[in-house]
Amino acid sequence: MTASRLVAIAAVTSLLLAGCSGRTRDAVPDDVLFDEIARIRGVTETDVAYEGQTWTHGPFYTGAVTIEASADAACVLDRVYAMLWQGQPGSFTVSLLRDGTFLISEDLLGFAAIGNDAQLERRYGQRTGSRTFTEPKDPPACRR
Repeated sequence: MTASRLVAIAAVTSLLLAGCSGRTRDAVPDDVLFDEIARIRGVTETDVAYEGQTWTHGPFYTGAVTIEASADAACVLDRVYAMLWQGQPGSFTVSLLRDGTFLISEDLLGFAAIGNDAQLERRYGQRTGSRTFTEPKDPPACRR
């Protein structure tokens, strides 16, 4: 293999790896999103993170949000997803936890958020690409 070919391969590999993080400057910073999620009425604890370098499903938000027994689980999860939609590109695998039991997003909202950007865009609109957090208007599950 020639030296110029090795340099070309190294350059392409470097560019591809640099793009794998999925992070963009045109999104609400994660720490802002996580603070806002913790402020949702009925949320008692949060453990959410952004996984930017994954090889299977691409980047995603993951973790759990613990809610009070009296909280409207569907509304809380819909609000969490609407907030995360303002963040980094990727899917969501954030679950709700109530009284030690995980609640299933498909049961609460009727769809799985991982790998479902089209559904998320229909539900929350286009990503704005803004670094400024906007409080979501009542997401669909909160309008009942």
